[in-house]
Amino acid sequence: MPEVQASSDEFERKLWLDYVTKINDRDLQSAHAYGITPWALVAVAGAIIYRSVPQIPAFWATPGMPTAGLAVFLLEADFLFHFLAFFVFLIFYCASGIEARLMPEQNIRAARVKEWFIRALLIISIVAHLGVARALGGPAFVRWVLALFGLFWFSNLVRSISDHLKRVREAKKSKLPVPEFSSGVIGPNVTAILAAAIMGPIASVSMTTLLLLLRQLHQGGGPWLLPLAAGTQFLIVSVIMTSLFFWGIGAVSRGVYLSLERDVLLQNLSASEIRSRFIREAVGPGVGEWLQELEQKHRDVIAKIGELTNSFRPKVEEIESIDTSYPLERAGRAKNLLKELNEAFKLQVDHLRTIFSQLKQVAKTSPSKREMEILLLVLDQLNSEGERLTGVAGSAGQLRARLENLAKETQKA
Repeated sequence: MPEVQASSDEFERKLWLDYVTKINDRDLQSAHAYGITPWALVAVAGAIIYRSVPQIPAFWATPGMPTAGLAVFLLEADFLFHFLAFFVFLIFYCASGIEARLMPEQNIRAARVKEWFIRALLIISIVAHLGVARALGGPAFVRWVLALFGLFWFSNLVRSISDHLKRVREAKKSKLPVPEFSSGVIGPNVTAILAAAIMGPIASVSMTTLLLLLRQLHQGGGPWLLPLAAGTQFLIVSVIMTSLFFWGIGAVSRGVYLSLERDVLLQNLSASEIRSRFIREAVGPGVGEWLQELEQKHRDVIAKIGELTNSFRPKVEEIESIDTSYPLERAGRAKNLLKELNEAFKLQVDHLRTIFSQLKQVAKTSPSKREMEILLLVLDQLNSEGERLTGVAGSAGQLRARLENLAKETQKA
C-alpha cells in the first residue's frame, strides 16, 4: 500500500508539472506571437506625435482652437468609454459571467496600482470637463453636457475613494485584509442588461453633443476639421499609453508560473504543495471553497469557546472553595482569572466578527448560481449552529458573572 500511495503521488506530481509547463509554454508562444504589439503601439504613438508636434504652434495660435480641440477629445473619450462599457456588459451577459475567485496577493497589488492610476485619470478628467465647460463658447447644451460629465466622473471618484476607505476601516477593525474577488458587483444577469441600458444612452449623448459642437464650429466659419483631428490624435495616443501601462502592470503576474515550475524542479515539491501554491499564488481559491473554510473556522471557534469554558470552570470552583476568611486572596485570584478569561474570550469573539465581516464581502459581489447555493448552505449551517453558540456563550457568561460576584463580595468584605 505505501508503494501504491507513493506511485500515485508521483503520478499526480507529474501531472501538475506538465500542466504548469504547458501554461508557461503557452505564455511564451503568445509572447512571441504578439510580442510585437506593444512595440507597434509605441511606433503608432511615436508617428502621431512626430506628425503633430510641428503643427502645435499654429494650432495653439488659432483663437479658440485649443479649447475646441480639448472639448472634442473629452467628448470622444466619453463616447469611447461608455460605448465599450455597453459592449462589454452585453458580452458579459451572453457569456454568463466569469468564475468568482479570491484574488492572489500579487494580483491585489496590481489592482491597487491600477485603481489609483484610474483615480488620477478621473481627477484630470473632472478638471478638464469643468474647465472646458466654463471656457467654451457656443451652444449652452454642449457646455452643460460637459459640466454634467464632469460631475458624473466626480461622483465616480467619490464613490471609489469611499469604497477604498471602507475596506481600510474594515481591515483595521478585523485586523485582517479584506478579501478581494475577481468578480464585481455587476453579475451576468439582469444587472448586466441594466448597466448596458445605462451606458448606451450616455454614449449616445456624448456622440450627439460632439456632432453639435462640430456643426457649431462649421457654421461659425471656423476650421472644424482641425480640432477634430487634434482631439482624435490625442485620444489615440492616450489610449495607447494607457493600454501599455495596464499591459506592463499585468505582465508582473505572468512570472508566477515560471517561478512555480522552477521550484517544482529545484525544491522537489509534492503534489499537494504544488496545488496549494498554484491556487494561492496563481488563480486564487474559489469562492465556494473559501466559504466552506469560513464555515469550518466558525465551528472551530465555537469548539474553542467550549474548551475555554471547561478549562476555566475548575479554576473558578477552586477560588470559590477558598475560605472566606481570606478575602484578599479570593479577590486577587478572581480579578486575575477574570482578566485572563476576558482576554481569551475577546480573542474568540474577534475571530467570529472577522468571519462575519468576510462573509459580508460576498454580498458585495455577484456570485454565480452555484456560489449562491453554497453561500445559502453555509448560512443555513451557521444558523443551525446558533443554538450551540448561544449555549456555549451562556456557560461562559455564567462563569464571568461568578467571577465578578466573587470580586464584588470580596470588595464589600
